[in-house]
Amino acid sequence: MITVAPSNIEVGGQAVFYASVLDGAGGTLSASSVVWTVADPAANNSTPTLSNPGTRQNDVGDVVVLQLNAHDNDNDPLTFSANGLPAGLVLNSSTGLISGSPTTPGRYSVVLSVTDGTSSVNQGFTWTIRTVNVAPVLTNPGDQTNQVTQFLVLALQAVLIGAITAWASRRTLFATLDDID
Repeated sequence: MITVAPSNIEVGGQAVFYASVLDGAGGTLSASSVVWTVADPAANNSTPTLSNPGTRQNDVGDVVVLQLNAHDNDNDPLTFSANGLPAGLVLNSSTGLISGSPTTPGRYSVVLSVTDGTSSVNQGFTWTIRTVNVAPVLTNPGDQTNQVTQFLVLALQAVLIGAITAWASRRTLFATLDDID
């Protein structure tokens, strides 16, 4: 058995070994030479490919499932990574699956990467997470009756995050209610 540490030979270099087989009684049965060449693995490696998923839009709370599409002509195992994903989303580095539910609205510049251990490729795109517009809920106060000369007092009950504007028709009535629960 011949053991060689390739680091002792330069990449692209060669070493010649001579091997002989002895019969144990002092005679040589055969002799041959072996040429050992150290190849550069990067020289024959194909760079993986990664498809750009394009501009994405989701609402806060949406269920996101996005499979990244990557390929390596050498069939090397691929490892995925991402920078700038919206909060609430995660990337499985082995499968390239982005999943989760975004929690924070905003515009995110995302950079995806895939590597085969020797070469890597990046793709960038924009992912916009929108705030969900939730309609206010107004509790019906029921029918009201009063005299023409009576001052009208009407309690409205509404639920909304933000500001509420309330109005009524037939008479001039306008009120702005802020942050009522």
